Amino acid sequence: MDKTKCKASVEGMLGKDMLIPLFSSSSSDSGNNATYTLYGFGKFRVTGFNFPGISEPDNYAGAPKCTGTCSGFIGYFSGFVTIQEYQAMQPGSITKTVKLIK
Repeated sequence: MDKTKCKASVEGMLGKDMLIPLFSSSSSDSGNNATYTLYGFGKFRVTGFNFPGISEPDNYAGAPKCTGTCSGFIGYFSGFVTIQEYQAMQPGSITKTVKLIK
């Protein structure tokens, strides 16, 4: 993906809550064989980002600064979503697969 498309995709997350999977346990396997017990989701409000070649600083008072070699999303956790609440947000679907990507 080129930087223009990547920046547009990441900018679309600004000001929105992203769901971060939270796990209560995992198997002893690693890699593709690992399994995790999903506990729920943390709602993370994206207020800025800093990646090589693209950035949008968070200008909220008291926000941590992400400059130099710091890379990632800037924001704060705004709540918790239970598995039942998540399922209610996905009508017609009981089973969901959460994938971890690198």
